[in-house]
Amino acid sequence: MRLLALATYPTGAACTRFRLASYLPALRSAGVDVDFVPFLTDEVFRDFYARRGKLAKARALALAVARRAALLTRARRYDAVFIQREAMLLGPAIVERALTDALSLPLVFDLDDAIWMTDPGQQRVSAAPLAARLLKSPSKSFDIVRRARRVIAGSHHLARWARAYHGDVVVLPTVVPRDAWTPLPGRLDGAWVDGHDAPVVGWIGTHSTATHLDLVLPALERLAREGRRFKVRLVGAARQLSIPGVELESVAWSEAREIEDFQRIDVGIAPLVDDAWSRGKCGFKQVQYFACGVPCVGSPVGGAAELMRHDDNALTATTTEEWATALSRLLDDRALRARLATSARRDVEARLSIEAQAPGFVRAVTELG
Repeated sequence: MRLLALATYPTGAACTRFRLASYLPALRSAGVDVDFVPFLTDEVFRDFYARRGKLAKARALALAVARRAALLTRARRYDAVFIQREAMLLGPAIVERALTDALSLPLVFDLDDAIWMTDPGQQRVSAAPLAARLLKSPSKSFDIVRRARRVIAGSHHLARWARAYHGDVVVLPTVVPRDAWTPLPGRLDGAWVDGHDAPVVGWIGTHSTATHLDLVLPALERLAREGRRFKVRLVGAARQLSIPGVELESVAWSEAREIEDFQRIDVGIAPLVDDAWSRGKCGFKQVQYFACGVPCVGSPVGGAAELMRHDDNALTATTTEEWATALSRLLDDRALRARLATSARRDVEARLSIEAQAPGFVRAVTELG
C-alpha cells in the first residue's frame, strides 16, 4: 500500500507528532509505503503564531498552497490518503475534494479537536495569524468527514459529532511512546523527584490554553495563605503570573526537553474551562502525566473525563474548593500519590501508549474495504 499522509502542521506540533508521526514506523513495518507531507514547514511553524512578520507569513502560506497544488499532480501514485485535521490550514476542502473526487483515493480523516467550530477561541483571543483566520472555511470539517472512507476520532465526544455525518468512526486516544515516556526513580512510590520539601506543582501547555490556569490560581493562592510550601512551574504559558508567597517559574516550551519537563513535575494540574471547544479536547496532558507517573488533578471535561477516574488514577476538580482539597491531598499524602501514579502508569502500559494503539491505527488506515 502506498499512503500519502498529510497534516496541517509539521512534527513540532503535538497533534502531528503523536497522532501521525509516531505511528509511521508501525505502518512501515506493516508494509505500508508512507510519504508524510505537512502543510507548514518546520521553519515556518516555529514562528507562525508570533505577532510579527505578517508579510513573511503571507508568503509562506502562498508557497505552502503552491506545494499542495504541485502535490496533486503526482498523487495518482498513491493508493490512499491520510489527513490529520486538514490538508491546508486555510480555504475550503479543495485538496480533499481533488483527492477523493478527481483521483478517487480513499481518505482516512483524523481529528483531535473540535475543529468544526467557527470560533475556537470563544472567550479567548485566537492566536492564529489574521490572514489564516480570515481565510478559514467554516464548513470544511463537515465536507472532509462526508468525503472520508473512515474517520479516526481522539475521543468519544469527537466521535459522537463525527457519527452524525459518517457511519465508520474509530476512537483512538492521543497517546505517547511507552518506553520513552517513563517515570523517574521513586515516582511510583510517591516521592518528590528531587527529595526537596517544596514540591513542584506544574503545568505544561501552550499560550492558547494558558488562560485555563485562571481556574486553579485561587486554589493555589489559598494553599499559600494557609502556609503550605510548594513551587509552581509553568512551561509554555507565555503569561506573567504571580501568586503571593509562592515561587513561580515560567519557561518556554521545548520539544527537546518535553519529556524531562513532565518528569520533573511532582503534582500535575490540568484545568479546562467547560465550554464547547474544551469538550473537544482529548485529555492528552493527562496521558503525559500518567506516563511519567505524575499524580495529577484535572477538570473532568471532554476527553479528560473519559480518561480520569477520580481517586483511582487521578483526582478531578471543578470548583475552587475542590481544587484546593485535591491539591492539599496530593501535597500531604505520599501513599495517595503512589497509588494514583501506579494506577495511571498501568493504564498507559495497557492501552494509553503508541505501542498499545498501533495495531488499531494500522487496521484503521489499511483495512478500508
